[in-house]
Amino acid sequence: MRVAIVIDSLLGPGGDKKLLNSLLEAYKEADVYTTMYNKNLLNYIPNLSHKKVFTSFLNKKIYKKTFSSHYTILSTFAFENFTFDQYDLVISMSTGPAKGIITSTNTKHISIILTPTRYYWRIDNPANYTKRLKHRQLLRPPLWFINVYSRIYDYQSAQRSDSVVSISSYIQRIIKKIYGRKSDVVFPPVVLPKVTLYSSNKIKDKYHLPAHYLVCMSRLYPYKRIDIAIKVCIEKNLSLVIVGDGPDLKKYLAISRHHPNIRVLGWLQDKDAYSILKQADTLIFPGIEDFGIIIAESIMLGTPVCAYNNGGATDIVTENVTGSFFNTYDLEEIYKSLQKCHKMKITVKNKQQLSEKFSFDKFKNKLQSIVKSL
Repeated sequence: MRVAIVIDSLLGPGGDKKLLNSLLEAYKEADVYTTMYNKNLLNYIPNLSHKKVFTSFLNKKIYKKTFSSHYTILSTFAFENFTFDQYDLVISMSTGPAKGIITSTNTKHISIILTPTRYYWRIDNPANYTKRLKHRQLLRPPLWFINVYSRIYDYQSAQRSDSVVSISSYIQRIIKKIYGRKSDVVFPPVVLPKVTLYSSNKIKDKYHLPAHYLVCMSRLYPYKRIDIAIKVCIEKNLSLVIVGDGPDLKKYLAISRHHPNIRVLGWLQDKDAYSILKQADTLIFPGIEDFGIIIAESIMLGTPVCAYNNGGATDIVTENVTGSFFNTYDLEEIYKSLQKCHKMKITVKNKQQLSEKFSFDKFKNKLQSIVKSL
C-alpha cells in the first residue's frame, strides 16, 4: 500500500512534529508533503531524515519570510495543487488547510485534525494574532473578509476526507460542533526522549534554580495562558521556571526582571528541559490545549500536574492521583490546587498506566483499524 502523509508546514518544533515522527514510524515507506520545510527540524523528526519531502511553491525563501506565520489563502491553493493519484492512502494532519487536499475516488483520505483553526472559530481570541501587527485598525476590514472566506473554505475542506481522527475527547467535541462530523479519538503516542537526565543538584546548580519551584514548559503563545501562572506565583511568592520560546518571550523576560522569583530560560535542549521538569515540584498548565504531550511526559517523569479543567488535560490527569484541576482562573483556587499537587507522590504504577494508555502500539493499532474499516 502506497501512503502519503500531509502536514500544514514543517517550520518549527512542537507536539505536531512528535506526532509526525510517530506516523512515520507506523508507515515507514510513506512520502511526506507540506507547504514549507525547514531542514533543521530533522533533530526533532528523526524518521524524516531518510525521506524526500515534497514542498509547494511557498517553500521559496521569499514566501517563507513573508508568509511563514500568515499564509492562509495561498496555502489553500498550494495543498489543492498536490496530486495524490498514485497513493492508496493519504493521512493529513492539520490545524489548518492540509485537510483540504483533493484525492481521487480510489485514494482513501484520513484527516487527523489537531484542532480546527483557533482564530477562525474563536477557540482562541483572534486579537492574539493581530495585536502585534502595525496598522492593525486599517487591516480590520480586509482581515474580516479574509476570515469569512477562510471559515467557509475551512468548513468545506473538513468534509473532504473519508474519515476524521481527533487527538483528544475535547477536540472530538469541537470537531462535531464546528464541522458536524463524527471522529475517532486516537491519542498521540507519548514516549520520553532517550536522554540521560542530570541529577537534582547538577541541574539546579547549572541554572541557579531554587530548592523548590513550579515549571511551565510550552511554546510561548498567548493562548497558553502562562500569564496566569505568573500572576499566581507573584501573588503567592512562589518560584516559577518558564522553559520555551515564542512571541511572548520578550514580555515574560521583562516581567522576570522585576520579579526574581520568575525565571525565564527560553528554549533548552531536551536533556536540560526534561531534567528541570523532573526536579520541579509541579508542572502548572493554565491553557486549554488540544492534547498536551508535555502533561503526560511530566507525569511519566514523576512530576504532578496542576491544570485548567478543560482541553486535552482531562484525558491525561487523574484528579488527586497524578495532579489536580482548577475550574476558574481565580488565583486562590489555583493556589489551593497547587497545594494539593505539592503533597502528591506519583507511583511507578501510575507511570506505567499512563505509558500504556499513550503507547505507540495502541496508536498504531487504532489507526490501522480505522484504515481497514474504510
